[in-house]
Amino acid sequence: MTLPSGEAERTDAAVQEDSVHILQDLINAMFVEDLFGLAEKGRLLDEPVAWEGDLKQGESWYEYRVSTDQQIRFRVVRSPIRKQLEFSRLPVLLIEKDRVTQIDAVELLRLLLQQKGPFPNGEGFLNELQLAVQHQGLAQKAWQQFKESSPRPWSFLWTERLASMRDRPFHPTARAKTGWTDEDYQTYSPEFGQSFGLSWIAVRRDHIRTGGEGDRMDTLLSPPDTDHLVAEEMRRKGISREHWVPVPLHPWQSDHILGSLFKQEIQQGIILPLLDDIGSYHATSSLRTLIPESTETVHLKLSLGVGSLSALRILPPRYLENGSKAQATMTEILRKDPVLQLLVQLCDERDWCAFHSSRDDLFEDRPGHLAAQIRRYPEGLLNGSEVFPVPMSALAVQGSIYRLGLPIHDRTSVLRLFRSICDGLIRMVLRFASWGVMPEVHGQNVLWIFRQGVPEKMVLRDHDTLRIYPPWMKAAGIQPPQYTVKPGTPNTLILPDPEALLAYFQTLGIQVNLFAIADAWSRDWEIEEEVFWREIRESIERVIDKEAFSVSEFFRDILLHTETWPFKTILTPLIQREGTGGGSMPSGMGSIPNPLTSAVIRQERSGR
Repeated sequence: MTLPSGEAERTDAAVQEDSVHILQDLINAMFVEDLFGLAEKGRLLDEPVAWEGDLKQGESWYEYRVSTDQQIRFRVVRSPIRKQLEFSRLPVLLIEKDRVTQIDAVELLRLLLQQKGPFPNGEGFLNELQLAVQHQGLAQKAWQQFKESSPRPWSFLWTERLASMRDRPFHPTARAKTGWTDEDYQTYSPEFGQSFGLSWIAVRRDHIRTGGEGDRMDTLLSPPDTDHLVAEEMRRKGISREHWVPVPLHPWQSDHILGSLFKQEIQQGIILPLLDDIGSYHATSSLRTLIPESTETVHLKLSLGVGSLSALRILPPRYLENGSKAQATMTEILRKDPVLQLLVQLCDERDWCAFHSSRDDLFEDRPGHLAAQIRRYPEGLLNGSEVFPVPMSALAVQGSIYRLGLPIHDRTSVLRLFRSICDGLIRMVLRFASWGVMPEVHGQNVLWIFRQGVPEKMVLRDHDTLRIYPPWMKAAGIQPPQYTVKPGTPNTLILPDPEALLAYFQTLGIQVNLFAIADAWSRDWEIEEEVFWREIRESIERVIDKEAFSVSEFFRDILLHTETWPFKTILTPLIQREGTGGGSMPSGMGSIPNPLTSAVIRQERSGR
């Protein structure tokens, strides 16, 4: 095919710099989920396309017919691990009769929705993708500023900011923060590292639910003068703690949500505004959790009515209650398991408060828009020299090893560090699983404590999604927590079989967390991807052999020998979603070839 001069060679800066990763994640997710029939109905081309010979080793051109007169073409490679086609590199070409144009992620999705729709949430998906590209441009600006700053790996603020530079790996709309303007994004996102003060309100005690000491948030936080200022303002308004509870609010939530969702309560005097712009806080990589500048080991998690990963960052009271129950369960397991005690510690998340009204259904979104939780890290966690906290998601950022100042200099030391991280995480996860529970171990929830450049111990946070398999718990002498689960919705906390329990490790722990690290380090150090998968497999084998679980053979069969693994689908549930989805990210379960079987096959073929 002859192309119009220069048409397909257009190099739009926004496409090249800001949305190429979004485009890659979008196409790869469509391939694995076969969204729009991309995998089933497309074909590999034998003839040269666009530029004769412009294919690297292993690349092919892929063609998908959108309509009678429209085709899209782009280069692909076949992953030896996942055994599926994946997007290779720009451009993506739209071919219409004699016209060929390069299109970006938003143009591609818009075209597919127009020709293959309608879908219940097609327009919402498109808007979110467009916002992701826009916010990715801002994040790129923040990354440049961050790289020019001095590394401070001993600082929670700094490592959380580093973690935010990747966001949720492999999700094309992860960067979108629905509801935020560009100014909001630059003020409140962790990428830019700006500080801001909190708003404080008082809620009548008969309209608040609390856990632990959640009715005295101001004294628990204790940044300089905060408790004094709040107490003084309550006295000035003539209200006492006996009948009122002070509640902190994210300033964006105070400006955009409080007055509309809680207008009636404000008019009735059930909610009283107290103060604005109090203290100095920074957002962590989770967006809604904040770090006060006065102390880095006490964090504050606040409701935030902003959409991220297609879910509102709110705090429904049942999530907070379930988290307290889950923490109690894990604490009991740690008491009974001395090996786990050496591997991991837990954040204390029992102190919380949330709005409560008799006119609200327990499962409605509204109460979740007015809630707060204290997160305390274990005492003495960062004591000692050269000790620093690293969310695992920070390790998945390209260049993270260099930015963290880790003593890594070559391929051997990179793989040694990856092996240590795998061994620790897998050992921790499988020991918990043998008790019948599965923490949510994606990169944001697991924190490694590094001491003198070596990963020493893990810390778990965000306990509200501890999955359980009650038969194994009861057999181990652990009483299952009595979770509150919304009737008529898929129950992802109390699982029907041990396969479903392990699925959350296979998907979030390996495919999202460990693979994201492998993906970044593979690019940084030019190490083949299959080498990292081999390390994951060998780590699983070592842990199972060493620990001798009562369910070792089950672990071995499910993780190492089955032909397929579960896979979290993200686009199909998003495009089919009806309603807001509340505080839960749209996702489902599909299946993929077992990547560890693929890795060992390549190992045997290479003669190792």
